[in-house]
Amino acid sequence: MQTATLTNPLGLDLHDGTHYAPRHDVYDPAKRDQLAADMTAKGWQGAPIVADVDTAQAITGSHRVSAARLADVEIPAVDLADLTAACGIDLWEFVADYADLEDALPHLCAALPADVRDAYGLDID
Repeated sequence: MQTATLTNPLGLDLHDGTHYAPRHDVYDPAKRDQLAADMTAKGWQGAPIVADVDTAQAITGSHRVSAARLADVEIPAVDLADLTAACGIDLWEFVADYADLEDALPHLCAALPADVRDAYGLDID
């Protein structure tokens, strides 16, 4: 996968997130358009999106996913299950405690180390 400067501090396996569904719609089209222009010029920058690979659902990066599609750039993704396992957290235990992944996400993100949350853009609350 070609990326200009990918940030993946945990060294997690990368997946092709090109066809993953974003978690929410684009709230700021100007932000998306600026990201698309940057991606057209420089390729993917920063962290991969975090996704539920089994369901092809992007957990982070709704604006980046939309921008990458406009720029026709591949979307690197890491699996949320791999990320949580690398931090010693059982993703499915959190999901079981909160009925579903969407309800578990804020609690799961709060349980991750701050540097991992920051590096992977997991600012879900």
